[in-house]
Amino acid sequence: MNVVVVGCGRTGSALSNLLSLQGHSVVVIDTFEEHFNDLNVQFSGITILGSGTDLNTLKEANTHNADIFVATTGDDNMNLVSAQIAKKIFNVHRVLVRVENKQKIDVSRHYELEVASATNLLAEHLFEVIKTPQQIKIISSIGGIDIVRFKVPTFQAAKGLSQLIKAGSFHSYIVLTDGKAATSNLRDDIFPDSEVIGAIAEGEVGHLVRVLEC
Repeated sequence: MNVVVVGCGRTGSALSNLLSLQGHSVVVIDTFEEHFNDLNVQFSGITILGSGTDLNTLKEANTHNADIFVATTGDDNMNLVSAQIAKKIFNVHRVLVRVENKQKIDVSRHYELEVASATNLLAEHLFEVIKTPQQIKIISSIGGIDIVRFKVPTFQAAKGLSQLIKAGSFHSYIVLTDGKAATSNLRDDIFPDSEVIGAIAEGEVGHLVRVLEC
């Protein structure tokens, strides 16, 4: 994907590093050159010194070819203006905007912008952590999917987990056994005392809990 990120602070730089690591084409815009120092040495994208609300800067970033545009600065007004320019002038299909002010969140949705609020995301994540038993650690949550890590306690639990995997309810990515990590696929057997990292829909976490308690 071609992604334009406005703002290279803590949020923008972290997002840009992740996108670049996954092989996406990333252009980062910021008004302060020193902010680009937060990009890691593996970052393979392009940095542009300028404002995310300036048409010439956005043209230089090839915003018209972007698949996704993300405004991540700490200024709600700046984010809203740059996001609307990307949507209305450059016709970017997906435009995500970081907004913290509740009234401005409503404005963002009125303009068909996808809203991300750090406060709301943190609250939602903490809520998931609180309602999930300690034996399951939620690493991340996005789009109704939880990335979880847990230890398989018994042979019965291992058998139940294997059934979840084969049914497509749980997708295992990495299995750690005796300190050694291995990538996993849907046909892998799971053994007791193994640690598993994988993805599951939020609504299925309770089912996973019951399986591990067998």
